[in-house]
Amino acid sequence: MPARYGPIGTVWSRFYRWRQAAVVSVMGVELIRA
Repeated sequence: MPARYGPIGTVWSRFYRWRQAAVVSVMGVELIRA
């Protein structure tokens, strides 16, 4: 999300990155279990 949206854009980008990292971590754990 562009920076022109201000604080909301910053929070959204942080949340989106954290969510992506969480999904990757979960996928990694599932691969290890399998």
